[in-house]
Amino acid sequence: MNALYDLQNGIYTDVIVQKEHEKNEKAALCAMVERSAVPGPVILLADRGYEACNNLAHLERKGWNYLIRLRDRSSVSPFSVSIRTIRKERAAKPVLF
Repeated sequence: MNALYDLQNGIYTDVIVQKEHEKNEKAALCAMVERSAVPGPVILLADRGYEACNNLAHLERKGWNYLIRLRDRSSVSPFSVSIRTIRKERAAKPVLF
């Protein structure tokens, strides 16, 4: 089960139920973000399994803020590799604010 929950109003705004062998958390999040009509500022909190560059692109396009827990360092995924690459690039080039 994948769900979007509105903490402020205490209601579920969207739910996607998938069969075990057809489970795809990344696609579910994309679908819920795209069809969401939640107004105002949003902070999306997501657990492991939702981390994907495509999901970040959907969230950015929607203008939502997000915090997604990543898999641990011992697991290898394209997303964790790209995060490590970004961290190395940022360490090499200081970012000024």
